[in-house]
Amino acid sequence: EGSSAAAEAGEAEARSGEMRLVVIGDSLVVGVGGSEAEHAHLLARTLAETLSEGLRLDVLWSSLGVNGGDVRTILRRAIP
Repeated sequence: EGSSAAAEAGEAEARSGEMRLVVIGDSLVVGVGGSEAEHAHLLARTLAETLSEGLRLDVLWSSLGVNGGDVRTILRRAIP
């Protein structure tokens, strides 16, 4: 097995001046390979921070990942 889905989200409703970002993928999205606190959802969080600074918007983000997943597995396990 070895696969686990992980998700973290910001607020549910986007308002004016806000953007929604969903990052979907495999272990890179989950943050496998580093300490959980340091690397969990690092890709999505860093992308959201960069977009927020560049666009001067609040970015509400979600990270949906499956450790070791291929496209079929990610679609089946991570997409609600």
